[in-house]
Amino acid sequence: MKLRKTAAIYSIVVGLAMIGAWIMLFMTGQDAELQNSLQTEPITLGLHLAAEFLTSIVLLVAGIGLFTDRSWAVKVFLLSIGFLTYSVVNAAGFYAQRGDLPFISMFAAIFTLALIFSVLALRTTRDKNASKSRHKQ
Repeated sequence: MKLRKTAAIYSIVVGLAMIGAWIMLFMTGQDAELQNSLQTEPITLGLHLAAEFLTSIVLLVAGIGLFTDRSWAVKVFLLSIGFLTYSVVNAAGFYAQRGDLPFISMFAAIFTLALIFSVLALRTTRDKNASKSRHKQ
């Protein structure tokens, strides 16, 4: 149960952080490349933002589901981690191109935690299914 709550907190914190980071980037206008993309590649940027916000929303739904012990929560959590993995690898590539080591390190940590939680969630689900199977026999 403790693992489930920790995964829920991770999911919610990362989901909120993603939304907050994008809002901050747009509100401050400090990222020249982002401002340029608004002018030169609005469709590409719009679809990228849609993917980022969809990832955030699914992370939040998964986290809330895990906290409230919903039967579907682990499946949605695994889906959200898949979304997150794509976003993190994509963002790490962007910041690697810039040579921004602190951001690369942050994305590596997020990726590592996502991988750990995924493996643990899959193992827990497998163990729970095996236990149910034994009880039916």
